Amino acid sequence: LSDLDWNRSGEEAIEDYNKGDIVKAQVLDVDVDKERVSLGIKQLGGDPFAEASGE
Repeated sequence: LSDLDWNRSGEEAIEDYNKGDIVKAQVLDVDVDKERVSLGIKQLGGDPFAEASGE
């Protein structure tokens, strides 16, 4: 849940999504042993904290 939104908690951001929604996401990690894929939505946009600090 932590990779949904830069400004809201995962619990707040998850309310915007429903089962079956089609979303764009970035693959963050693939764990073959556990058969898990970690996805991030907030990574598709720029990091507002890095942009604010001039990075």
